[in-house]
Amino acid sequence: MLGHEVHVITSCYKRLARREFRDGISIWRVDAARDDRLPGFLQSTDVTTSPSSLAAFALVATKPILDLVRKFQLEVVHCGFAFPSGPPGIFASYLTRTPCIVSILGADIYDPARFRVYRKLVDPIVAWTVVNADAVTALSGDLSSRITALCGRKDISVIPFGIDTNRFAYGEWSRHRTKRVITVGRLVKRKRIDILLRAWPNVKEQVPAAELLIVGAGPERSSLQKLAADLGLHDVIFKSFRVQDLKQPDLLSLYTMSSVFVCSSEHEGLYLAGLEAMSCGLPVVAPRIGGITDWLLHGETGFLYDFGDHDALARYVIELLRNESLCERLSVAARKRAQEFDLSVVARRWEDLYRKVAAEGIARV
Repeated sequence: MLGHEVHVITSCYKRLARREFRDGISIWRVDAARDDRLPGFLQSTDVTTSPSSLAAFALVATKPILDLVRKFQLEVVHCGFAFPSGPPGIFASYLTRTPCIVSILGADIYDPARFRVYRKLVDPIVAWTVVNADAVTALSGDLSSRITALCGRKDISVIPFGIDTNRFAYGEWSRHRTKRVITVGRLVKRKRIDILLRAWPNVKEQVPAAELLIVGAGPERSSLQKLAADLGLHDVIFKSFRVQDLKQPDLLSLYTMSSVFVCSSEHEGLYLAGLEAMSCGLPVVAPRIGGITDWLLHGETGFLYDFGDHDALARYVIELLRNESLCERLSVAARKRAQEFDLSVVARRWEDLYRKVAAEGIARV
C-alpha cells in the first residue's frame, strides 16, 4: 500500500473472520444483519446486500471507526459509498477531528434496480453526507454529474478504479481465438443480460460458429437460463463466478479464449470487468451509459450503442467476429487505452489526495 497503514471496516457474512490481515491491509468485520437465511427484502447474498443490512451497517459502524481512528491515530477516514458508509464515517470524523473523504461508487447515487421508495429515503442521507465531507470523489464523470445535481456540490475529484494491466495482459492479437463472445458480472437485474440473450439469435444467424459465454453468479441466473432455453439458445454457456471462487488467472484464461467482450447493463458506475477485458486486448461492445463512456472510445477500442437496442448490439458483435483486421486494430488500441487505468497510475492519484486532505485537516466547524 505504498508504505501506508490501511484499515478496512466492513460487514460480517457467514463464516468470514471478524479480523483478517490480507495483502498488508487490516480488515475488521462488524455485525450488520447480513444473512442469506432471512426472507424477502431482508435477505442478503454473497453478491447483493439487503436494504436492512445497509441500514444496520450505517447504525453500528460509528463506534468501530472511532475505536480504530483513536487506537491507531489514523490521519484520514475514507468512506467507500456515501451510504451506508458515509454517515458513520462523517460522525467519527467529526468526533475525532479527522478529515473525511466520501467516494461515490455507483449504487449509492443511482441504481435503476432499487425501489423508488428506497431512493426517496436514501437520497437525503447521501446529499447530507456529500455536503459534509472534506473531499468527495466519484468513479466517473457521470456519477460526478449526478452528485452535483443531487446536492449542488461541484468540487468532486473523478478517480476511477484501477486494474492490474500486468496480470490482465495478452500481448498481440491472436488469429487463433475462437468466435467466442464473453460477458462477466453479477447476474442481477441491473446487468440486463436478457438484452444480450435477445440479441444473440441475430448473431448466430450471421455467424453460426459464434459462442456466448456468460460468466457470473446471482439471483437472476435461473430466469436467464430459462429465457435462453425459450429462445432456443441451447449452446449458451453459463459459468458460475464469484470473486472468492474464480482467481484472476482463471478469468484471464477465459478472456484470452474469447474474441469480443459485451456489456448490456442498464447502468454502470465504471464497469471494471470491461476495462480488464480491454487490458487483455478484447474489443468491447457496451451501452452508452454511466461511466462506460469515460473509457470506451467508439470505433477505436470497441463500440457504443444505445441502451436496450439489441439490434445494434448484435450488429457490432457480428462486425467484429467477421472482420479480423478490425478486431486486431481495436485490440491494440484497447490495450493501450487500458494502460491509463493501471493500478500504479490510480494509486498515485489516491496518494496525492490523501496527503492533500491530511495536510489541510478537517474543514467543518
